[in-house]
Amino acid sequence: MFPERIKYPFIKVIYKKEDKFFTTIYKPISVLTTFIRFSKKLIYSRLYKHVCTNNILANKQYGFRIKSCTDSAAYIVDDEILEAMNNRLSQGGIFCDVEKVFDCVDNGILVDKLEVYGISGKFL
Repeated sequence: MFPERIKYPFIKVIYKKEDKFFTTIYKPISVLTTFIRFSKKLIYSRLYKHVCTNNILANKQYGFRIKSCTDSAAYIVDDEILEAMNNRLSQGGIFCDVEKVFDCVDNGILVDKLEVYGISGKFL
C-alpha cells in the first residue's frame, strides 16, 4: 500500500521527431518519486528472478532481459539472411510495428497469465 500523494508521477512531455504540430510525436515521461522508483526496481528484480528460475521466457526473447537487447535479435536475423544467401536459399520475414502495444493489454488477462506462471499472493 502506498500513500496517495506518492503514487502519482509528474508527467513531462518530450518532443521526439518530425513536425511539432502532431501530438503523436511527443513522448510522455513519468518522473517518479524515489520511493516509487525503488519499489519498481524491487518488484522487477523479484519478478525477473522468478522468470529466470522457472525458465519462463523463450531463449529468443531479447527485450527486457539482463545482458540482452533487441540489437542481438537484429544481428541473428542478419546472420540467418546472409547464411541463406550464401547457400542460395530463399529467406522471408514478417515484421510488425508494435508501437503502443502495451496500451492494448487487458489487465484481467494479464493477471490470469501471471497466475499461470506462478505469480500469486500480494505480489500478484
